Amino acid sequence: MTDPFDNLKSALEDRYTIEREIGRGGMATVFLAEDVRHSRKPGWYRFGIFYDHFVREEYEEALAVVQAINMPGYYPTHGAIASTAGLLGRTEVAREAARELLAVYPAFAERGRAEYAKWTPDESVLDRYFLGLRAAGLEVADSGLEPLDAAGAV
Repeated sequence: MTDPFDNLKSALEDRYTIEREIGRGGMATVFLAEDVRHSRKPGWYRFGIFYDHFVREEYEEALAVVQAINMPGYYPTHGAIASTAGLLGRTEVAREAARELLAVYPAFAERGRAEYAKWTPDESVLDRYFLGLRAAGLEVADSGLEPLDAAGAV
């Protein structure tokens, strides 16, 4: 019987060099890998690690992980930075990431929760995520949060 790790390495060898498992959680098993075509670590693999820290409310760690992701045109990166920095009270970082999020995905403010609910079934995690975006100055129409009045109060 073949080893599943060896099978995975073999199946992806033309694209990635998979070094070792670095995390395991409810969503995925995350491996440390090298993109052989571009000689770099792929950024997407860090999202599982980010999510694990975010769920545990380890926001400092979550922010450090997501800021290391080099995927500038991928809107979830900007959203994760904006939300996590917002929850930490790092307003300048949060607002800049929110601006970048809307530059990449202008319709996010109308349907952000519908987008994130595809990947995150836990309502309490989604609520924290959108509270962080609110702290970043980004109000999302379908966030599920009580709307703010003109003075910024719930």
